[in-house]
Amino acid sequence: MLACGVGADRRIIEILIEAGGEVGSKDVWGDTALHYAVLGRRLQAVELLLSRGSNVNEKTNFCSTPLHLAADSFPEWTDGVKAIMKQKAVEVNPRDEDGQTPLHRACYKGNLHTAELLLGHNGIDANVVNNKGDTPLHVAVQRREYQVVCLLLNQDSVNLEIVNKEYRTPLLEAVSDGHLGIMQRLIARGANVNAVDHGGNNCLHLALKRENNFHSEVEHMTMLDQVSFHIVCDYVCVCVCVCVCVCVCICASVCV
Repeated sequence: MLACGVGADRRIIEILIEAGGEVGSKDVWGDTALHYAVLGRRLQAVELLLSRGSNVNEKTNFCSTPLHLAADSFPEWTDGVKAIMKQKAVEVNPRDEDGQTPLHRACYKGNLHTAELLLGHNGIDANVVNNKGDTPLHVAVQRREYQVVCLLLNQDSVNLEIVNKEYRTPLLEAVSDGHLGIMQRLIARGANVNAVDHGGNNCLHLALKRENNFHSEVEHMTMLDQVSFHIVCDYVCVCVCVCVCVCVCICASVCV
């Protein structure tokens, strides 16, 4: 097993397997040879073990699968992710002990290309929540992973209004964290600026609490101005709609 993670070449691993080495054997932490190969970033070992019957979905004592480990590898290791995802039996939405899927982990580490590979799989659930109620989008926002946020927002299936256990949407998290660039992206995608958290705070409340303590890739407006602008626009639109409806009703009554 250790040979798979410490740089042994393909031939040595083959000899050990042919001699009766059990590819599914686990250590005290629940790691198999495949887990070791992924942790060691040994692509040939990963491919060999998979071809010899290693369970691609085997979980450690912490419920981590090989795909979990490959997804949060640093630096990013897309070759390993691809090798694992080629397996027809691979589960792309397994949850570890914290409820994190491989996509959650990729978003946490800012592994943009890994997240892209996962999102490209037909079986991916981009809205699955972890034990804190966070979706992958929540996690990317909390970690200030701007590019990953943009990638997720380009997915039609991503739900912007899921609330976590703090009753916060990704937009509320972005405002609370003071990230104007991410906030602008979420608003442009249609996020609800009037959502409230468990304390009754909406985006404007959270922006006022931060004052102008924010950071952004684009700083054309202060956070408070940006949030206020969109809330006012929403209010005006509602008022206009109400006025139009009232006028239509009056006209209809007069005509009758």
